[in-house]
Amino acid sequence: MLVAGRLGEAGQAVMTCSPAEAADWLTDRAGLRTTRKQVSNWLTRGRLSKARRLGRGVWEFNQAELVDTRLAQEGESM
Repeated sequence: MLVAGRLGEAGQAVMTCSPAEAADWLTDRAGLRTTRKQVSNWLTRGRLSKARRLGRGVWEFNQAELVDTRLAQEGESM
């Protein structure tokens, strides 16, 4: 799970992957259970403004934005 100190590092970090791999990263590394469909919905709805499409099914994601979006969604469901 990401701790507050490491979240700052993630603010600068980007990763190139598919929505499924981004969901796996959130689940495994950040400890936030996430599905591929959730990440795809965020992209469609414009919630990941820093994400850039690089090719068919390949995106560049900002790690901090992924975590922030997931935490915001968690807060909405409460």
